[in-house]
Amino acid sequence: MAGASLHAQDAGVRAAWNDSFLGRLPGEDYRNELLTEAVVSTFAAGHLVQETDYAWLTEPYPITLVVDGVFRGFLRSPQGRQATLQYMRRGDSWGLARSISDQPAFEQHLHFQALVPSRLLMIRGPRFRAAVERDPAVGLALSRELARLMMLRTSALEASVFADTATRIAQHISQLAMSDPDGGLPTVWLSQQELADSVGTVREVVSRIIGRFRSQGIVRYNGRKLEILDVEALEQEAVIE
Repeated sequence: MAGASLHAQDAGVRAAWNDSFLGRLPGEDYRNELLTEAVVSTFAAGHLVQETDYAWLTEPYPITLVVDGVFRGFLRSPQGRQATLQYMRRGDSWGLARSISDQPAFEQHLHFQALVPSRLLMIRGPRFRAAVERDPAVGLALSRELARLMMLRTSALEASVFADTATRIAQHISQLAMSDPDGGLPTVWLSQQELADSVGTVREVVSRIIGRFRSQGIVRYNGRKLEILDVEALEQEAVIE
């Protein structure tokens, strides 16, 4: 289990494991088993994760765990329109349903993109599937995680259907904000076009609404960074009425 030991020594991998649904499993046996032959990959900002990025394409789909950074999970229409379902940070994962499904291609319209320099841990699908079939505790942890994802993505769908554009932009800014180590303010590093892609609108609409938020003292630009000055006011803008 040399591969497992190598990954277990990676502080980022350990933190991501502990933050994930896998971290609820007792003991270290499953961690050592699932980390064996696992692969850590690095992705630049803007990289769209492709099937070819996976080491194993002829076996059950791998489990993908975010080690660090931020990813966006989104749907894309043939016409190029996008709808973001989830932002994923350390400990979040995807591929869970595909790894245990008898129809492994059903998620093919869901895409994943790195928004900042990020790392992923890819766990072999057969190892995870065998653990689910062998131990009810693993199956229960998986079921709870799938239930969480279902509620999270249903909430994203609700916002997409019922919220106006300004509300959705406020929601996305809130979800994308990260603490800036230089200024300390919650900050979004995406361009207006990237934010428009995330929300599923056009850049001109994003520019107009951010202009309103700026005039209200909610956000400001500092170079290319969008800094949040009033978190409470932004959260009020993000409420679906």
